[in-house]
Amino acid sequence: MARRSEDLLSPLHLWGYLFALVLHAAVLALLIAQAQRLRGVPPKPRPIPIAIQLAPAATQTARATAPPKPPPVEPPRKAQPTPPKPVEKPKPQAPAKPVQAAPKPVVPPAPAPTPPKPELVKAPTAEEIAIAGERGLMSHIRSRWLRPPRINPRLQCVVRVQIEADGHIVSVNLVQSSGNADFDDSVVRAIYKSDPLPVDKPGAPKGPVLTLTFGGDFLM
Repeated sequence: MARRSEDLLSPLHLWGYLFALVLHAAVLALLIAQAQRLRGVPPKPRPIPIAIQLAPAATQTARATAPPKPPPVEPPRKAQPTPPKPVEKPKPQAPAKPVQAAPKPVVPPAPAPTPPKPELVKAPTAEEIAIAGERGLMSHIRSRWLRPPRINPRLQCVVRVQIEADGHIVSVNLVQSSGNADFDDSVVRAIYKSDPLPVDKPGAPKGPVLTLTFGGDFLM
């Protein structure tokens, strides 16, 4: 029994036990990792070693405690005196010339307006009044006259008209025929349509009997 215990405690047996223990541990780790994968739990990452290099404390302390060098001090410069500026003497100003106002142009007075001369109105003669009155009477009759178709403009007839004092027509007689019965009848009808005749106008022919000639301007 003593020898058997010695054999078990030999180095070879110890190495065998250690190898079996390590192998069991590796298999157990694989099984645990496989189970975590099946459960969806990611395996914990392995810590990555970080190397930090520290500077010597003495060097940092010496750098921190070293006082900064003072800046070089420049000697003060002597200020050079500034020469005074020459004072300019004011120039004598010439006396201002008096400005003479331009003479105003003399405007001659406007001539007084000449009053218009009264126009001398010439009084019409008795003949002119008679002509104007006869024209007014003929114009009054012509405004009632109906022109027959296709008549000769050289036709002429004479008519005698008997009137009252107020111009009313009493009778109309053909004294001289024009040779055209249509024209003669149209003149007689126009005279009756003109009743009463304007005998009260200035220069109008007075009754009781008027002798009127129709032709010339009457037909125009």
